[in-house]
Amino acid sequence: MQPKHPRGAVFVVACLTSTLIASTLTATAATAATSTVAGTSSATAAPTPTPEPTGTASPTPTPTTAPTPAAPAAPAPRSDTTAEEEPAAEDTTSTPDDPSLAEMNAAGDHAMGSTVPVPAADRGLRTQLRSANSSAVPGTDGLDISAWQPNSSINWPSVYSKGARFVYIKASESTTYTSSQFTAQWNSATANNLIRGAYHFALPNKSTGATQANYFGARGGGWSTDGRTLPPLLDIEYNPYSGSDGTNSCYGLSQAQMVAWIRDFSNTMKARTGVLPAIYTTTDWWRTCTGNSAAFAANALFIARYPTNLASGAGTLPASWTKYTMWQYASSGTFPGDQDVFNGSLAQLQAFARGSNAGGTGSNAGKPLPAIRTKLVTNDVLSAGQGIVSGNDQYTVKLQADGQFVTTGNGRAIWSSGKTSPGARVTFVNGDLAVKSPQDKYLWHTKTNNSGADNVVITSSGDLQVRRGSKVIWRNGRPASDSLAPVARMYPGQWIVSRDAKTKLLLRSDGNLVLTRGSRTTWTSGTAGNRGAHATLQAGGDFVLFNAAGRTIWHSGTAGKKTRKLAVQDNGDLVMTNTDRKQTWHTNTAGK
Repeated sequence: MQPKHPRGAVFVVACLTSTLIASTLTATAATAATSTVAGTSSATAAPTPTPEPTGTASPTPTPTTAPTPAAPAAPAPRSDTTAEEEPAAEDTTSTPDDPSLAEMNAAGDHAMGSTVPVPAADRGLRTQLRSANSSAVPGTDGLDISAWQPNSSINWPSVYSKGARFVYIKASESTTYTSSQFTAQWNSATANNLIRGAYHFALPNKSTGATQANYFGARGGGWSTDGRTLPPLLDIEYNPYSGSDGTNSCYGLSQAQMVAWIRDFSNTMKARTGVLPAIYTTTDWWRTCTGNSAAFAANALFIARYPTNLASGAGTLPASWTKYTMWQYASSGTFPGDQDVFNGSLAQLQAFARGSNAGGTGSNAGKPLPAIRTKLVTNDVLSAGQGIVSGNDQYTVKLQADGQFVTTGNGRAIWSSGKTSPGARVTFVNGDLAVKSPQDKYLWHTKTNNSGADNVVITSSGDLQVRRGSKVIWRNGRPASDSLAPVARMYPGQWIVSRDAKTKLLLRSDGNLVLTRGSRTTWTSGTAGNRGAHATLQAGGDFVLFNAAGRTIWHSGTAGKKTRKLAVQDNGDLVMTNTDRKQTWHTNTAGK
């Protein structure tokens, strides 16, 4: 076993090498400065295809911080759409591998795993992986990249077609480096339907955990409950400057000091984002530098181990965990950057992105983290900022800080429990869904005590339901699921439906907007063949359909008409009305 990049050596960089590195970095920065961020260009004379921020009418749900540079785009593809994938186009681009540790040290920019030992036989493993269409490791494929893999060098459609469904992207390092490629890489990953997250390379001897967490958080290290954003990731590994900075592989910190530093970083990220960060490390580093701490079971584990035989697995894990969530198993292969795998299915990966430890990480494996989940079960309790999301990610019902239990979807708040009481909590006990004050008094409840109900969901039509198995005991009747408000978005698998439930507008996985009445199709946008498309009812009044690259492929032509809503009517017509309640556009399908 030899190190991927030698550790403990003093690197002397010649002037010529420094000049070359500086030139390379300057060129990279220039490339980034001229890159087009996905979702900012449009066809001539078409509406500007930049999705606007979601606006929500009062009552306003508690906001969740998300990565600042991210442009909204379609959710990750669902398992029911993968069978329709087209053959991968030939990948003619060449993505650079990571440079030597000496070059990274000179640049102050270290990729994830830059100090991790790899087998001497790794070169053969790389050839094996590159000749395969997907890894031999069970789970869901992914990758991690940094600015050493410039966005312009990555063939993102090829990455997706070869099986990758997630990517971690370097955002920052210590408090001295911000990736020039992060925004472009994030937006390209989004446009190509990858679930994405940001990571921070830690230098614990440079500043406190809280300081670096805040630096990271301000440069892309956020999270949201959209099912497309992975928890922020702490990359904590061997000191790349060991031997040249007067310290050691543990940055000169004692084991107790290192545990305190990681806890400081973790707690600060949790306070900023509402979710604990995942931790990337190796078992050897964890044992050496934390004393094999068992204090971080609630954080997801991203383990690094490069075996000569993939069948040998991720090896013995650090004491905090009994299972890994992600495994970095090779430094290059099928995908650009490092080769990773999520320990679970695509559905579990999506649940993990929404805040559930579905992949299994520690003593709490399989239990939901304090965030958004897909349902409540008996004895579940929600505090402010927690809630449940529909299966198609269209509707969320969440407990606000003011004590209201609020459903949002289609661009606005559409239902509320009504009464306010800061510090309230939601309980589901003895079949009854309730909002209770800090004094344990009812503010609102479904009055379904002793009904035998054992779960609560919000359906893909926005109906909040208390159920016994699949039998509905109580429901709120899917209010406002027939219409979109300005700045609302639709992603594949999402729809609005008339109040009589007979007419539906659906955005299909192939990018086609389809209006149906019963089993009959009465209108389409004619945009099939645009996988990853999403629609926006813009604040300016136009209803616009964008392809995965952010370009307009269809629009209603109603820009500037003060749109109030787009609604599916019981008569079968899809109608847009303005603030004067006058019709500005429709599909002319009434009675069809």
